[in-house]
Order: sequence, then C-alpha cells, then structure tokens
Amino acid sequence: MRKPSVNSESSESLDAVPTPETLARRARSQQRQQAEFLRGPIPLSWLATAATLGKLALSAGVLVWFRAGCARTKTALTVSQNQYKRFGLGDDTFNRALSRLESAGLVTIDRQKGKKSRVTLVEAAPRGSSDNIESYN
Repeated sequence: MRKPSVNSESSESLDAVPTPETLARRARSQQRQQAEFLRGPIPLSWLATAATLGKLALSAGVLVWFRAGCARTKTALTVSQNQYKRFGLGDDTFNRALSRLESAGLVTIDRQKGKKSRVTLVEAAPRGSSDNIESYN
C-alpha cells in the first residue's frame, strides 16, 4: 500500500507557478489577440473602385471588410455605431457611404425597418473598375 506524500500538494502548487518564459509567451499571445487587423485577401480592384467613390465610402468599405474578417464571413454583416464612429463616420454618413458602395456593385444591403442593415460583400468588382490599375512586377 502506498503512503500519501505529505508534500504532494505543495509540489503540485510549485508546478502551477509559471516560469518567466511562460509569462512572456502569454503576454505576446495576448498582445497578438488584442491587436486588430484586416483579414484578407481584399481584391485591389474592389478597393480601387471604392476609392473612386470618395474617402467616406472607402472608409466604410474598409470597415465592412474588417467586420468580415472578424466574423469570418462576407454575408449578413452588421456594423455597430461604435465601430463606424471609430472610422470618423456618423449615422447618416455611414448609411450614405454604404449606399454608394451598393450603387457601385461592391456590396448588397438588406434593410429592415427597426433593425441594423445587413451588408454582404460582393467580391467581384464591376467590369472596367480595374482597368486603370497598373500591375507592378
């Protein structure tokens, strides 16, 4: 029969103390998780077309792509007021910018009264939108 060790609890608690290397690795991991970024690829022709619609439409488009990366989908995306205000867009400005993107064929919008608009990205830019983009090789 095995005798219980008197120090078994204390040795387990010593194993639970993280090493400095472990703490540093956790800190780097948390920094990566907190850093926000755009998930791509984002078609250059899409961005070029959005840029021709003005800086507000481009800002709204980049925000929608950001939301798509967070949600890991390009359909039925919603954007909160806090998110578009971070991009310098007000309520009306954001909605006008979305309408411009929709008119250019870059997004489709499902509008329902009393609910947030749901935006779907259309990846294929309209014909001719990338004609003026030079390829750098």
